[in-house]
Amino acid sequence: MALAPLAEFALNPTITGSLLYGLSRAPPQIRERLLRLLERSPVKINIVKLIKVLNWLLAIGLVKKVNDSLSSLALNQWQRKSDKLRWNWPKEIAVVTGGCSGIGAAVTGLLLARGVRVAILDPAPTPPRFQNTDQVLHIKCDITDPDAVNRAADEVRSKLGKPSILLNNAGILHSFPILDTPPEKLRKMFDINLISHWYTCKAFVPDMVKADKGHILTLASIASYITVPLNADYAASKAAVLSFHEALRSSLRNFYKAPNVHCTSIHPSWIRTPLITNLPPHKLKTLGKLLNVDDVAKAIANQIFSCRGGKVNLPNHEPWSMLRAAPHWFQEHARDLAAKLEFD
Repeated sequence: MALAPLAEFALNPTITGSLLYGLSRAPPQIRERLLRLLERSPVKINIVKLIKVLNWLLAIGLVKKVNDSLSSLALNQWQRKSDKLRWNWPKEIAVVTGGCSGIGAAVTGLLLARGVRVAILDPAPTPPRFQNTDQVLHIKCDITDPDAVNRAADEVRSKLGKPSILLNNAGILHSFPILDTPPEKLRKMFDINLISHWYTCKAFVPDMVKADKGHILTLASIASYITVPLNADYAASKAAVLSFHEALRSSLRNFYKAPNVHCTSIHPSWIRTPLITNLPPHKLKTLGKLLNVDDVAKAIANQIFSCRGGKVNLPNHEPWSMLRAAPHWFQEHARDLAAKLEFD
């Protein structure tokens, strides 16, 4: 069993609480049966110590559960219930940037399966699977051009209607040492990965604010939390887009008075997409196990259909978001270790 699933198991209050009850407070016949089961274990178990450990695990698990619940409330404008009753998927319209391939195309397919109509903003050719259907409107749009985005928004509203879902998915990746990064590559990186979010939000979010209904999803990365020397520009763009996303959520709540416009940031680790083909072979070896596009797409679609905002780390046990809270000596050690993996 992997370490992370084991931790989830051990910190589940239902499991630890049940075991603790069975060992200490259950009727004698149940306790005796449980003790006999433990006696069959190949490892000798000290029941007194086991009860102490279970008490600690239960306490930690309960604190974690309360923390997760409070975080969910905070990410949903302090509202406990979802607004699912306001969502009718065949009548909803989604805008997906970079929807012709990779994660964007996979999410688009899942949205179409639920009846959602989708406007794809992508300069690439229309994939065959999205041709000949009135559920998809493909606009060949350069999302780094605000005028092009505004024209696309007008076309979406005239042909489909006012979107209630915006997935800022488009992104690029390349790998250069900081002092060797070509200026044109740097500009393109920030234009696509960050600045385009301003343009798409300015074009599509006002209608959501007026209706006080919508969902804006930002495809960030674990690079929002940690960076290494050869992807400083990418990590900087993803850290910045997380800051943008957090400010957007706060603005919707406090400035625009639209608490029912949900916001979700998605932070996957490395994914098996064409995006990583630009990386040098030695770096590909350091990435470890890659996520599948379909798994990431399902997590995004599930978040949309939950009608709740949030922060999605993939895999869901990724610890990188906690790195910023660690002492500086630990952070620097982690960065040095990552750098050695890059350059070895």
